[in-house]
Amino acid sequence: MAEPPRAKRLRLDSELLSLPGCTKNALAEILTRLHASGLLVSGVGGGSARAVRRALTQASTHHSAKVTPYGPVVQQLDLGTEGPIDYVNPFAYLYYLSSICHAFGDMLVGCMRGIEPLRLVIYIDEICPGNPLRPDKGRTTEAIYWCFAEWPEWLLHRSAAWLLFGAVRTSIVNRLPGGVSGLMRQVMNVFFSRAGHSFARGTSIVHRDSNVVLRAKFGGFLADEKAHKEILGVKGAAGTKPCTTCKNVVQFIDTADLESGYLVGIDCAEYERLDYHSNDSFYAMADRLSESRETMSKKQFARLEQTLGLNYVPDGLLFDTHLRTILCPVDNCIRDWMHTMVSGGIVGTEVALIIAELRGHGVKYDTMIEFSLLFHLPRSRGNVHKSWFSEQRVSEDSLRSFASEQLSMLPILLCFLTDVIQPMGIMTTNIRCFSMLVHIVNLLTLGAESAVQYSQELRQTIIDHHTLYRELYPDAVKPKWHHLLHIPETMIYIGRLLSCFVTERKHRTVKGAALHIFRHYEHTLIADLVNRQSQSYLEDNLFCPSYLVLPRTVQLPGQSLRLSTSAVIHCGELHKGDVVAIRPNLVGEVAAFWQAQDESIVVEVLAYRASSDDHSFDVRNAATCFANVASIVAPCVWAKRRDGVIRAMLPVHF
Repeated sequence: MAEPPRAKRLRLDSELLSLPGCTKNALAEILTRLHASGLLVSGVGGGSARAVRRALTQASTHHSAKVTPYGPVVQQLDLGTEGPIDYVNPFAYLYYLSSICHAFGDMLVGCMRGIEPLRLVIYIDEICPGNPLRPDKGRTTEAIYWCFAEWPEWLLHRSAAWLLFGAVRTSIVNRLPGGVSGLMRQVMNVFFSRAGHSFARGTSIVHRDSNVVLRAKFGGFLADEKAHKEILGVKGAAGTKPCTTCKNVVQFIDTADLESGYLVGIDCAEYERLDYHSNDSFYAMADRLSESRETMSKKQFARLEQTLGLNYVPDGLLFDTHLRTILCPVDNCIRDWMHTMVSGGIVGTEVALIIAELRGHGVKYDTMIEFSLLFHLPRSRGNVHKSWFSEQRVSEDSLRSFASEQLSMLPILLCFLTDVIQPMGIMTTNIRCFSMLVHIVNLLTLGAESAVQYSQELRQTIIDHHTLYRELYPDAVKPKWHHLLHIPETMIYIGRLLSCFVTERKHRTVKGAALHIFRHYEHTLIADLVNRQSQSYLEDNLFCPSYLVLPRTVQLPGQSLRLSTSAVIHCGELHKGDVVAIRPNLVGEVAAFWQAQDESIVVEVLAYRASSDDHSFDVRNAATCFANVASIVAPCVWAKRRDGVIRAMLPVHF
């Protein structure tokens, strides 16, 4: 049966509006002019520009207005004194997406096999649409996404897959009773309501032609340190007690002067000295604040809050009696290794400190810059920039660079230390400490699922690194050094190593959609984002573990193959010319990707021959070979060492 013209027009407009950077006004102008020029079929851009804009506005709500057994996809959440705001109902959204995307329903059912209930992970972060160098604080927005921890590793790394809950201006959140904690209290009561629909009691999803009940429990909040502080109402990194998990970890107090030995500083690297909170003991602190509020003076109560490391937020999460059956404040605090390590974290500080040591030994910035420019990055990471190791980027104890840049800088700086500085017999201990830091990051970058099997190795390396770092840089220990101790524990608890890289990428979509909205902010933004995500779920590639980018068909005798110079696989996007490590013991340059009729993808590589030197490979007379893309470990950072020989920084455990 042919699709009705109006439905076809609505679908086409919805697809066009989902394109990045496409606004309704711009699209309306383009369609109107093309139709006036006779370049479009009748009806697509016909009528006045105002009529076309009206049609596009209708198309932008094409998916958000869909009605399910749980009501429309986009509903309203009552914020009390601030009135209602639009949000994406998670039960309606799951039902709708699984009905339009069979691959999504298949994936959810596959996750439920042998594992029930699933574990729900919620992410919240503050974003600021517009020019990052001139931020408009009036448009600052709290964005909320969610997923299930049981999703496959490759899907957890794809930003388009993370489901949208809502986006609300920070100015509104700040006026709410309880602020962010009050907002998340209402959000949690949507997912796990006392009465009505709840993941704890089960929700229906569509699996092919039948309905399946999906149940979930709360897995935790994935967030940076600032968001965790606001969600739980704790004192955070600026407080005397900066850790949610530990009772006895303090800062700004000289623990050496205390005779009991119970309190420890944030530089403590011995797990056995840490006294952990239980979920019950954490709630007991909240109860103590409630009981003491009316019996203490203002000064005494403030002192109690400081001692406990907890703020009294009566409208916040911790003070909702129903949510105490859902939320485990200690277990559900999922620390993000991205912000802990490479976004204003440990890596930036230690890189700055070791560069300061190099400068103290007479090493010039120009020497490091010249060395770094010899290296080549995987194409998806761009190029080495000469400013990375410049005086403008490096200060006394911090590094001004993005997280992705720091990940690329680490292997280059380690290579400089081991190849140039170590043979000079100086900075031996500093280099050993930095090598452990790089090893920690290499383990963390293995992936959401793959890193879990190395949790014990990660834990021991963190201990060794912290112990040595404390000796070398005793005055440069910050709360994030302590938070890193808890990442292996969280990883074991949730069964996945989650990070904010994927959600930070998703922010680009939200910022792009919010940039040109000036009225009915939340309503328009949510409708646009639901439309974009629903369209991405209709694409074939989102739920494929590996796929080719812009392939072309090649006819060979007896078969038809698809060929591309780029592919998206489990370890990210790869391109022709990238140097990759392939199990069991192969390093080579990507030449092409081939896909057979059975959908399997193989990579064609020019295999290098291992040289006598460690991490060196002879690129002369490279032999062509083929391997399944599943055997690719990771792309490599490499540099030309001498004629015909390259130095490749191999991934960990290769």
